[in-house]
Amino acid sequence: MKVGDDSVLSTQEYMKQVVEDVGEDEDFNSGSWVGATEYVKANGGIVSGCLGDIKTFLKNGKLKQVVAIIKSCSLNALGDLIVTVKDLSGTLVGSIHYKVINEGGYGEEIIIGSVIILSNISVFSPNPSMHYLNITKKNVVKVFHKDFVPGNGNGVGGSGMLMEEKKIIKLVEEEEIADLELHVCGKWLEKGRQQEKEDAKHERQFLGFHETI
Repeated sequence: MKVGDDSVLSTQEYMKQVVEDVGEDEDFNSGSWVGATEYVKANGGIVSGCLGDIKTFLKNGKLKQVVAIIKSCSLNALGDLIVTVKDLSGTLVGSIHYKVINEGGYGEEIIIGSVIILSNISVFSPNPSMHYLNITKKNVVKVFHKDFVPGNGNGVGGSGMLMEEKKIIKLVEEEEIADLELHVCGKWLEKGRQQEKEDAKHERQFLGFHETI
């Protein structure tokens, strides 16, 4: 029992030190990070760091939860995303399966600066000192776009404010196009009326000329 208590205590002390060391790190002051942490807390969870000390948190080859900022991402030949993610304790490389991008609806959201919330993630460890996250559709809980504004949306499964902005922009563009079409149509109608007046005037002049002959 004493061992278990010491283990819990050491983990708590470790996390306390991690949070203190974060300090003024800009990554952890971004809107996307704030939104993600608020979401986790609202659902009864806590945001902790595990990537910097993965062996402590790894159980049966899996991590229970990861809340991390995407620091880099690039496509591989298979269409998967190779990412570097950063949490409160450190960074780790992982791969995001192409179905997360193509079928999960996260194609525009998983970019540098966005925050991703994952659960029950498998970890590939080719040797004791190398670890890689293997992220599939079932692991993705939520994504908070890098431009997320706390209090104005729910991250992604739709990206909250970002999706609303896109809808607004689309509606404005459609309205502008409709106005332009109406304007062009109106100009053509006006031009047609003027042409009709000119034709009628010429016809009267022509008829009047022949009447005087």
